[in-house]
Amino acid sequence: EDALRRSGLGYTIVRPGPLQQEEPGGQRALIFDQGNRISQAISCADVADICVKALHDSTARNKSFDVCYEYVSEEGNELYELVAHLPDKANNYLTPALSVLEKNT
Repeated sequence: EDALRRSGLGYTIVRPGPLQQEEPGGQRALIFDQGNRISQAISCADVADICVKALHDSTARNKSFDVCYEYVSEEGNELYELVAHLPDKANNYLTPALSVLEKNT
């Protein structure tokens, strides 16, 4: 990662939690963080979606971040179901999530 940062090339480094192949994508809330504190799993489908969105999103440029599913208790699952499918513009969750993360220097 350090060599890539020093190269002068644009980059995005995505560090997912443990991958789950059997989990469908787009079903659970995601946590974006910097600092290697991620411990929850994430589906391969969601990681692929994040990578594709990052290619087309300028807020992802020159950033590295961790991503995983949010830990949710049973009560939290009920609340998530109420708001999970609210419409937004093109379901773009990446821009707001990454806009608060710092660029690497």
